[in-house]
Amino acid sequence: MLNNNFMDIFQTIEKRKSIRSYSEKVVSNEIIEKVISAGRDAPTSCNLQLTEYIIVNDSVLKSILAKKITGKFNWAPTFIIFLYDSRFAIKRSAAVVSLGAAMQNINLASTALGLVTCPMAGFNEDKTLKKILNIPEYYNVGLIMSIGYDSNTEKKIDTKKRSISSIYHYNLFNKPKDSLNDSLDLNKWSFKELVSYRSRLAPVYFYPGRYNLSTYDPAQYSDVYKTLSTNIDLTGKDLIDLFSYDCSFAKVVAEKNDIKTIAVSDIIEHTLKTFEVNFPSTKKHLFTSFNKLHVDDMSYDVATFVHKAEFTPKINNVLKEVHRILKPGGILFTVTTYPSIALRIADWFRSFKIRFKGSTMNVYEHNKFYKIGPVKYLASNLLDMICKKEGFVKKKSGSERVGNKIFYTNRYWALYDKK
Repeated sequence: MLNNNFMDIFQTIEKRKSIRSYSEKVVSNEIIEKVISAGRDAPTSCNLQLTEYIIVNDSVLKSILAKKITGKFNWAPTFIIFLYDSRFAIKRSAAVVSLGAAMQNINLASTALGLVTCPMAGFNEDKTLKKILNIPEYYNVGLIMSIGYDSNTEKKIDTKKRSISSIYHYNLFNKPKDSLNDSLDLNKWSFKELVSYRSRLAPVYFYPGRYNLSTYDPAQYSDVYKTLSTNIDLTGKDLIDLFSYDCSFAKVVAEKNDIKTIAVSDIIEHTLKTFEVNFPSTKKHLFTSFNKLHVDDMSYDVATFVHKAEFTPKINNVLKEVHRILKPGGILFTVTTYPSIALRIADWFRSFKIRFKGSTMNVYEHNKFYKIGPVKYLASNLLDMICKKEGFVKKKSGSERVGNKIFYTNRYWALYDKK
């Protein structure tokens, strides 16, 4: 049985969350230096103590960094820049591991003192950052951390973690129980693998107050709604949005008053629960496989499949299930994109350069749609064939170019009647 001191440690670990919304209350230098001392006391490779910290709390400097490095420097009153001396402890990335240990000590010390933090590696322009902050060449920037007092404006939804039994092995490494698929080929992904990947990323970008999972420019979804509402009278209709995930289109629909019932559906529960916080009257339905959507005997007049078909494996199974849940005479509305030849050539050259350097491509580092997963573009005629096979008759369609004259995407939309 654990004593109270150990219980305090575990409670602090469980309480720690990455927070992106801060009050304007300034953290005193005394408290900052106290949490830095916790970082100093972390394990460090061969006691070389290679981690250094730059505390950024000057408003003018933060504005410069927000403009030239990342807008995240607008989040909090104070930031800590973590550096490590790259000349030493190179084997097994020991210097980086030591920095990570220091980071977690600072995280937990901050939590114990009533502060909140968010460590971040999602930024570029390291050379510019080093120049602005006068950082010596041999120091590398490991990460930045926002730190301050919680504004309490964000509703917290627990991040789904892997089960304990799926991450440990006794004595020998067994077959991974919940490992990530790294493939860029959509056809190589199973339902379970897609759920696992999206369940990890969605809570980072999508929670009440932060809708940042959008696959495309949010303005595009308003344009798509105009197309839908121009071609269908939605007054009094029951509508379900398929594979909502980022909920970008569902949000536009839910903000309208002419639709009788609005439902969102997805393969992960997090996005459904998050959307419900802002739109409590919305119904939510969970896919438990590509061909099973639980709708509780509910049927719909309209199903919308907006910018999701190209990210969905086994689309024929999905459309078969959509056919089942639509009312007689129901309508399927699809929107997909297909890149121009110039865009596809540019993507091919990017992947060639990565492979030429000997790097392995993966779905997270080398995919502009990494927030949702692998993509397989669907030509409009292929989508038409699949819909026809699953019992839908095309009623009307159209296309628009999005982008400039060379690097553009074709946005294709279509309305299908249920046979």
